[in-house]
Amino acid sequence: MIVPLQPHHLALIEVQPEQAQITVGQLNEKFAEAVIAAGESWACVDGETVHAAAGVVTDEGRTLAWAILGKDAGRHLTAITRKAREVLKRQSVEVFVRQGHAEGERWARMLGLRLKTASDAIGPDGRTFDLWGL
Repeated sequence: MIVPLQPHHLALIEVQPEQAQITVGQLNEKFAEAVIAAGESWACVDGETVHAAAGVVTDEGRTLAWAILGKDAGRHLTAITRKAREVLKRQSVEVFVRQGHAEGERWARMLGLRLKTASDAIGPDGRTFDLWGL
């Protein structure tokens, strides 16, 4: 079920291996409150399990979409993607996808995004990311 993101949701996500550099300490209520305040955000929740959290953040005229997927989010990906498309079609957004992350690139295409530029953006773990957008 897709619900508005609540501060406690992030700490309940068992993060997928591709996003393993995100630590439980980073997924705290303070961070959640910040992304909730910065734009629309939601979670995919099944009972006590949170499968994903996502949203959009606008800063200095630029809107970025973000998502944190749980290792078991796959069976909920249709609902997660449907909600993401609903939000993304209302605004022009950009996302960063790690270079070479096939599933991330495929999801960006499913969301109707295209590769805008190969980027030299560096993540906290030193990996590089490409910029995708409408």
